[in-house]
Amino acid sequence: MELIDRYYLHQLDEVERQEFEKRMSEDADFKAEVFGYEEAIQAVRLYGRAAMKKRLQERPLIKKPRRIKYWFWIGLSVTVILICAYLFLPSNQPKPDHTPPVDPSQIDATNPREQQAVITIPDTPASHTKPPKTIIKTNQLFAEAYQPYKEGSGSTLGSPQPSDSSDLANIRRLKKLAEEEKYEESLVIYNQLSQEFKDEEVALFYKANSLLALDSIGEAATLFNKLALKSNGTYASQAQWYSALCALKNKKLPEVKQWLGMIIAKDSYATKELRKKANTLMGKLK
Repeated sequence: MELIDRYYLHQLDEVERQEFEKRMSEDADFKAEVFGYEEAIQAVRLYGRAAMKKRLQERPLIKKPRRIKYWFWIGLSVTVILICAYLFLPSNQPKPDHTPPVDPSQIDATNPREQQAVITIPDTPASHTKPPKTIIKTNQLFAEAYQPYKEGSGSTLGSPQPSDSSDLANIRRLKKLAEEEKYEESLVIYNQLSQEFKDEEVALFYKANSLLALDSIGEAATLFNKLALKSNGTYASQAQWYSALCALKNKKLPEVKQWLGMIIAKDSYATKELRKKANTLMGKLK
């Protein structure tokens, strides 16, 4: 149990992490124990948040004092800064060229100096033209790399319990619908969650997957990027992969390489299979 705890706290070194993941792939009982531990963490956290929410709802409402002066001084400061910038910063706009264009019909053919004003530029031979740059077909690469997320065996929420709140039950439903590729129905269930549970990592991750599958790339990328930057998040590595695919769809190649680099990095907690996919896609971008 201590080893599993250290794994989820990102306290294993590279060798220990590789041995841990190898044992998971070879030992079905150990893998089930790891998933059980993860389910327990998620359940305790979700139940704890639900209990805290109930306690907060029972407390009397405390009115917060208005902070009119605070916002007044902020607005005044911003106004002063903008005025100073306008008055004192030099303009970087280039001066327009008012030189009139030369009309060849108006040049005196008897004046050799004026004849020199007309310059004929010869056509560039085809042999001297630069070779075209390699065009990366981003849509084709996206189609080859994209697959809807399937968690497979194991569950981060465990089996339903009689005491489950409606929010917990709905999170299980939206997750199940998304993995069955019923994306619009999954989004409907997400919208029925309370605001507190809408911010849960598992709910956001499956919402982002549904949006990506429905080609809402911008909204999906925003959610995936948020989850990808959580170093201790359950879905951090998978979110980095889908963030890379969203950037690929939007033809933002430097951003694609940035996300793939996070997956391939030595301190990454990505699985061996995900690292392999990231390396393959990175090779096609060079």
